Amino acid sequence: MPERRTHSYVRHGTNSLFGALDVASGFVIGKCYKRHWATEFLDFLKQIDANVPPDPDVHVVMDHYATHKTALLRSWLSRRPHYPSPLHAHIGILDQSGRPLAR
Repeated sequence: MPERRTHSYVRHGTNSLFGALDVASGFVIGKCYKRHWATEFLDFLKQIDANVPPDPDVHVVMDHYATHKTALLRSWLSRRPHYPSPLHAHIGILDQSGRPLAR
C-alpha cells in the first residue's frame, strides 16, 4: 500500500524555488518559499514585474500545478499585456519560441 498524506503532512524542510532568467543579460531572479501556494507565486511575479522594464515581453513557463491556475493569478496576468499567455512545461522540451520540439 503506498504511503498517503494526511491533513498533518509536513514537508520536512522541502522548499519551493521560483526562478526567472533574462536570457540576454544572464540576470537571475530567484526566491525560495516554504509553501507553494498562489500567494507565494504572485509575490514572485510581482518581484519580476518590479525588476523588469515594461517594454519587453515576459514569458512565463509553469507546470500544471493548481496554484498557477487560480482566479487571483489569472486576473493579475490579464492586466499585464507584456505577460503573454503562460506556457506549460508539461510538454517537455520547448524551442526558443516556446513551442514543443518535434520528436
